[in-house]
Amino acid sequence: MQQLLSGKKRLPGFSEEWYEVKSGEIFKNISIKNHPNEELLSATQDRGVIPRSMLEGRVAMPESETKAYKLVKKGNFLISLRSFQGGIEYSEYQGIVSPAYTVLTSRLTIDEGFYKHYFKSGRFIRKLGVAIIGIRDGKQISFDDFSVIKIPQPVFQEQCAIAAVLNAADDEIRLAKVEVDALKQQKRGLMQELLTGKTMVKVEEEEHQSDLLKSTLV
Repeated sequence: MQQLLSGKKRLPGFSEEWYEVKSGEIFKNISIKNHPNEELLSATQDRGVIPRSMLEGRVAMPESETKAYKLVKKGNFLISLRSFQGGIEYSEYQGIVSPAYTVLTSRLTIDEGFYKHYFKSGRFIRKLGVAIIGIRDGKQISFDDFSVIKIPQPVFQEQCAIAAVLNAADDEIRLAKVEVDALKQQKRGLMQELLTGKTMVKVEEEEHQSDLLKSTLV
């Protein structure tokens, strides 16, 4: 991920020079309001921008009207930074968010997936940390702060290719996690059976005698 998103490792068929430009040349701040009937969205660091209904546990709902809330469309990014761990989140959903957030849309033709991965890279998070030194801890970064950070701008076709590789890697990780969870569940069930005596382990007499002999010789 670090190699591909920095241009240090190139995919076959691509050799065009990478340029770094200010974020404000690729993204712009938008504020579309008066859509109170849209679904409420929340920004998360691990799942991006998702409907509040998908959040586990108790979720605080707005006490006032939501006419002033900002519209977010699929493909938009949301600045939700409250730590140095990253906070530019991608939205797969359409809905509305608190006016405290900054909604970003692209000025140019880009592959959103490329920048979705880039904004979670260590390289970008380090740049973000340098850019916001001096901002009071807990304060959200502004668009002005974000817009001066330089980010890569490879050609569109290479953006798509890199995003496809990283998306495939994410899919493999998700499948591996599902398999691990299934094995853990299987282990818990097996432990429950064995440790309660519901299932007995059968040991052949000859194998048992052989083990005893080996232990005696040792």
